[in-house]
Amino acid sequence: MTKTFIQQYESFLSTLTLYPSLSKIKNVEMDLKGELNPSFHLDKLFFQDRKWLSFEQFYYYYFDQYKDVIKKDFGLTENAQYEKGLW
Repeated sequence: MTKTFIQQYESFLSTLTLYPSLSKIKNVEMDLKGELNPSFHLDKLFFQDRKWLSFEQFYYYYFDQYKDVIKKDFGLTENAQYEKGLW
């Protein structure tokens, strides 16, 4: 039997590690405006394309698309500076 979309999504959610203490920390995407806000990509990947990426997979997906814009807008000169800020 093929899993329904909801069952696939629930299976994906069950693989995530939850960190309740992080609920008190402001998310970085709240500060990113327009095209840099990752919410659109998460919606597209999860609900339209049905691709269930881990945080690390999404990070590299997002970084590949926006590294030049982010480096320019935030004055970063090296990938290592950018990666250090998110990891």
